[in-house]
Parts: sequence; C-alpha cells; structure tokens
Amino acid sequence: HSMRLLITQLGEDSGYYAVVLSDFAEFCRATGNFDAAEKHFQRAMEGLKKTYGEKTISVHSTLCNYALLLLDCHQPMDAYNVLMKTVVPFFDKLLGHVHPRTLYARANAALAAQFSSFSQHQGTAEGSSVALLSLRVAVCFLD
Repeated sequence: HSMRLLITQLGEDSGYYAVVLSDFAEFCRATGNFDAAEKHFQRAMEGLKKTYGEKTISVHSTLCNYALLLLDCHQPMDAYNVLMKTVVPFFDKLLGHVHPRTLYARANAALAAQFSSFSQHQGTAEGSSVALLSLRVAVCFLD
C-alpha cells in the first residue's frame, strides 16, 4: 500500500522513488523474498542511473546491496565480481581507502570470496588456505 501511495505522489520516474525502491529491495532481501528483491533492485538501479547517472554513490550502494542478494542466492563469485570490479574501485577512488562505505564493500567481497572458496573446496586444507588468502586480499591486509 505504501509503495502505491509513493508512486501516486512521486511517479515512477522520480529519483526519490528509485531511492525508496532500493531500500524496499533491501528489505525484501533481508526478509528472504529474493525474487521481489531482484526485481526491485533492477528497477531501482535503472531509475537511479536514469536520474543521477551511473557514477554515483547511490547506484554503487545499491550494487553493494545487490551483491548481498547474490550471496543469499548462492552466487558468491558473481557477488565478488560485482563488488571488486565495480563497487570497491568506485568507492576507493571517490571516498578513499578507509571510508566506511569502501570498507563495507571490501568486507562483503571478503565474505563472498570466503563463501566461494569454501563452496569449491568444502572442508579441504586447500579450501581453508585459499579462503583465508582471499579474505586477507579482499580486506587489504596484504596491500
């Protein structure tokens, strides 16, 4: 009901609508409604890019949350790639290496790397070593 009211007041082409839709997508993800989250993240990113451009904090913050959805859907390498190829470099360049958004994206990338490695080498010594190395690289302890 609240979303319909928002659409009536702002319209679906509003940047405010896209921001709220991004938050709603994250709510759907957090409550386990992954199909709805996927749909709303996609629409939110389209609206944010259309309204504010592709190289904005809001687009990359939404991408960071979308990567968490990929993790929830057992796609850790896809999540890692979104984070390390797109989100982390953007935040690192714009906000700096130790900004909370950058660190949050790196921590999520580390989680994705560890999850991916564990999935590939469940319970092996190699899996443990690769996961630890991936984790350390993602959070820049080896920089």
